[in-house]
Amino acid sequence: MAEEINEPAYKAQLKKDTLQLLIRKGIPVSKVESIYGWLDANAMSHIRNTDCVWTFPEEDVALEESEVETFGDTFNGNRIDTVTTAYFASCTCGAFPEVPLRLETTLSDLLIDLFKWS
Repeated sequence: MAEEINEPAYKAQLKKDTLQLLIRKGIPVSKVESIYGWLDANAMSHIRNTDCVWTFPEEDVALEESEVETFGDTFNGNRIDTVTTAYFASCTCGAFPEVPLRLETTLSDLLIDLFKWS
C-alpha cells in the first residue's frame, strides 16, 4: 500500500529547499541591469567578505524564469540566457534589503539540481 503524502508539508519543504539552493548558488541582481551584466558586485562582495548571509521572508517569495540578453562578444553579438530569479532576498544585517537572487538556469534544471537527478 502506498504511503499517503502530506501535500502542504511536501510543498512547504520543496519551497524551503529551493530557496536554500538559491541562497547557496544565487547571484545578487543589480537594480540597474544592462547587456554588460546584471551582477550586483557590492552585494556579492558584502556576502563574501562578511559573516552576513542571504535570507528570504517566510512568505511571498516569487520565482520567475525569464530570458535576459547579455553581451556575448564583439564579433558574434549578444546572447540570450535563460535565468531563474527569486524575489526578494535580504542580507541578515540589513545592508542589502530586497535583492533579487538569480541563477543562470531554467526552473526545471534548478529542480533537477535540487533533487540531484541525472
